Amino acid sequence: MIKRLLTVALLITMLFGLMGCGDARDVSDHPLVGTWSWVEDGLWQWQFQADGTGTRGVTGEETRFVWSIEDGGHLRLNVQGGSRESWSYLISGYSLTLDNRQLAGETYTYRRADAPPDIREEPAEPDLVPDVTTLLGKWECQDDTVPHAWMCLLLFEEGGRFTDSEGDTGTFVIDGSYLTFLFDGFQPIVVEFILFEDILTLQGDNINVVLVRQS
Repeated sequence: MIKRLLTVALLITMLFGLMGCGDARDVSDHPLVGTWSWVEDGLWQWQFQADGTGTRGVTGEETRFVWSIEDGGHLRLNVQGGSRESWSYLISGYSLTLDNRQLAGETYTYRRADAPPDIREEPAEPDLVPDVTTLLGKWECQDDTVPHAWMCLLLFEEGGRFTDSEGDTGTFVIDGSYLTFLFDGFQPIVVEFILFEDILTLQGDNINVVLVRQS
């Protein structure tokens, strides 16, 4: 009986270890890496490790998981016990918002545990300001049904010029983690962007577009 229980425990351990294997993207440099505390009480925490493992929960009652970034730019979790989850995420300075893509209305906000005390209430700009050259090139949506169809194909060029999927042209400006589109005769459109490897996520008022860099 004891030998049978040990065998089952070993199989479960091996299965959980295999959950992190595969062709997942390298997340060692992803901005999610670190510890994030829930803004409501500071007790519930997410810990994202650079090796793709992590824990969540209050101290002493954490649940382990394996995490990766899907091709669509979403956070994927293989949770201890066998469940799988998919979350949308938005990082703004030291603030993290997680939105459960499987359960509507399940949205939470966290702060980096190592954020300086004087800016815990007001998210700061990221330490690393992206260079304009990181956006140069052609980007295309994976889902062509998004409400903002003009964003489904974007060509960023040197000199701060861009062309959208409808053939309209304008200029763009990067300010920290914010990207501003400027069209002649129209109000500027400001979105927050996350650039990870070859995936560009644009988020703002009623905007959530994921684009992939084209070779």
